[in-house]
Amino acid sequence: MNRLEIDVYSDFVCPWCFIGSRRLQAAVESFDHPDVVTRHHPYVLYPNVPADGIDLRASLAQRYGQSPERLFAPVEAAGRQAGLALDFSSRLLKKYDKGDRHDDPGVLPCSD
Repeated sequence: MNRLEIDVYSDFVCPWCFIGSRRLQAAVESFDHPDVVTRHHPYVLYPNVPADGIDLRASLAQRYGQSPERLFAPVEAAGRQAGLALDFSSRLLKKYDKGDRHDDPGVLPCSD
């Protein structure tokens, strides 16, 4: 059987990217193919964010014209379905540019 190669481009601070990676992992594990190679590559969604970050809620409200909490709910629900406990409404206050960290994801904490 031929090798299946998958290249994934994602920003590891993006919750949808994290959810998608988990879904892909589950799909690959359920797939009856002995030789699957998954390669992850960095992609910075917000390259112009200053080093000290920006207020996430204000940024989302301006960008999408609605309450950030309304935007968080479907992300948190999708996270739960993927086995991830995401809680943006009480913990996430700022958005940062981690472009300098994409080559070493181990330096960022995943959870407390």
